[in-house]
Amino acid sequence: MTDAPTIPGHRLATIGPGRLILVVGPSGAGKDTLIGLAQAACADDSGIVFPRRVVTREASSSFEDNEQVSLDAFRKALARGDFTIHWEAHGHCYALPRAIDEDIRAGRIVIANVSRKMIDAMRRADADVVKRH
Repeated sequence: MTDAPTIPGHRLATIGPGRLILVVGPSGAGKDTLIGLAQAACADDSGIVFPRRVVTREASSSFEDNEQVSLDAFRKALARGDFTIHWEAHGHCYALPRAIDEDIRAGRIVIANVSRKMIDAMRRADADVVKRH
């Protein structure tokens, strides 16, 4: 694998009208807790989607809702084009499923926990990325 965040060529254009909201911050900052609370608050809203990340490590908190896979399974899924974005951090591989593209095309809001290093890559790949402080 590589340390560089990767976004497949099919992502290189705005795919709206929905939005992708990236939740980022240092490890242990509470991203998964925040996402878990938002997910509970939005449980009845089908227009908001919280995709499960695909990861090559075990969940580290009770709030994480990841799909754990082996490195071999991750590489096979990557080769099939199953991921919209993928990255490495702390010696593990992470990805978001390609299905989020369809959610965004359908006008849904997709909220996902990703590495901070994905922000610039997503800005280059999607003209609709907006930074909020």
